[in-house]
Amino acid sequence: METIMRLWTIDELMLLIREELCRLAEELEQGLAGLEPGTALRLTALTSLDNIRRVITWRKLSY
Repeated sequence: METIMRLWTIDELMLLIREELCRLAEELEQGLAGLEPGTALRLTALTSLDNIRRVITWRKLSY
């Protein structure tokens, strides 16, 4: 889970295809349940999810 809970940058995410973005978002969302509110790992996961949603929107992909 730690490899998934790293900060995914927009530059990194722009290289992924739609399926990879959706799978990564799903894994991050599932991992959020096990993270305490206010922790650094949770903030990292939320920031990565936000970045994924931005990339999907910019590239006009459906989510």
